[in-house]
Amino acid sequence: MSRTRSQLLRDYSLYLAITAMVLGTTIWLMVDSKPNSDAPGRFLACALSGIVTFFLFIRSGKPLWKRTFFWGTVAFLLVLHCVCFVVTPIPKQIGGFAVFLFLAIELALFNAVRVTLFR
Repeated sequence: MSRTRSQLLRDYSLYLAITAMVLGTTIWLMVDSKPNSDAPGRFLACALSGIVTFFLFIRSGKPLWKRTFFWGTVAFLLVLHCVCFVVTPIPKQIGGFAVFLFLAIELALFNAVRVTLFR
């Protein structure tokens, strides 16, 4: 099935926006972080936990891949994931455990969203 020009434009615009967000965040962290800052570690924790969380969420929703609402929900949850990592303070004493706890809570919430919205 061939996609129309407007669908291609929409898809590539989304890819460009995601790339700009990732590059912008990386550049911001490189410029804004101080030598003893934990910003690079937070960014790495956000990226790695995001990969795990969204891989599991998207894989579990495979029958829903053709629905636009599913991908809109994934985009909303991705923004929410990034905002939570930027806003939530993680004390250095429990850093690794806090990230693991955050990941477990996030996976449970994402599963609840999937079950609730996509019965």
